[in-house]
Amino acid sequence: MNPSVFIFGTDHKLQCGNKKRYSTNTLNEFREHLHRIIEEHGIAFIAEEMARNRVFFFSEACASETIAAAIAQELDLIHCYIDIDEKTTTNLCILPEQLEDVSKSLAATDHNSEILFGSLKHNLRHGIRERVWIARIYAANLWPTLFICGADHVMNLQALLCQTGCESRIIEMDYDPAPGDPDEEEDHDEQQKAMDEVLSNNTEKDLPHTSD
Repeated sequence: MNPSVFIFGTDHKLQCGNKKRYSTNTLNEFREHLHRIIEEHGIAFIAEEMARNRVFFFSEACASETIAAAIAQELDLIHCYIDIDEKTTTNLCILPEQLEDVSKSLAATDHNSEILFGSLKHNLRHGIRERVWIARIYAANLWPTLFICGADHVMNLQALLCQTGCESRIIEMDYDPAPGDPDEEEDHDEQQKAMDEVLSNNTEKDLPHTSD
């Protein structure tokens, strides 16, 4: 089978099942959407822009694994977090704070420093990490692959995959449904009861007569 990657851009907090930001309904919709994609395209391998120790951070202690990782286990699919870890990032000198120090030392003004920092982050930090992800996807050699990543990387990844001879398709540029209120579902029944009570108390009343 020819190498092919389906790219799914989304928010990391949704990716990690953050129940403080997203309602249960929204998380379930995301889960079902991934299920449909896996079934429709016969996905053999799920890779994610994520490191295991970052799941706890993005989920705000709500989860120990991503939603996609749980689905992979359920469906007996191979899954891998393929982002580089913090130690490696530090050794490569591409931590955001390291790049910020570089931009401040090279730029003449604060404004230029901000511009340079943005350029270093996009072209250096993102560029290095994205190439590592693609190398790790190729090393897995399981096709088709579903790759879940932050929305900022979608276009770059498709371009890099094309340059390295891999077919790719963007499934979602930035799948990020309205977070909603996580407490909304818990309150819904009580709100409905209150509304029913109000309606039941509003029995038919005679309208006041008006003269012509």
